[in-house]
Amino acid sequence: MAGPIPQPVTAIQTIKALGTSLREAHAAMDRIAAGHAVTLALTIPDERDVQAEFAALGIHAQIMDADIDVRAIRQGLDLTLQEFAIRFALDPDTVQSWEQGRTRPDPAAAVLLRVIATNPAAVDAALMS
Repeated sequence: MAGPIPQPVTAIQTIKALGTSLREAHAAMDRIAAGHAVTLALTIPDERDVQAEFAALGIHAQIMDADIDVRAIRQGLDLTLQEFAIRFALDPDTVQSWEQGRTRPDPAAAVLLRVIATNPAAVDAALMS
């Protein structure tokens, strides 16, 4: 949605309440108002319907579950950690950290991992081009 957000203060408060800093929430609103898509890593309690909350504020939100079983994806492809990292241009230490639960994939990495899980050949092709 480009243009003014009907309730920007409420939207910023909602974003901040879901785990961002005030500065990050404000920057996100500025980008949304300018018509840009924004990716945020939020902590959303299961009982909250965040999409409905944002829709009521005039913001289209697409929620993506951050829980990705990287080890299951890798094992499903019958690859070692090193082979998986090399094949998909990932840092082996990062993959290991994801698998061990020390860190979580950021939103961009989560999208890549979802594509790897569903269509690894497409990722192979993209990396070869």
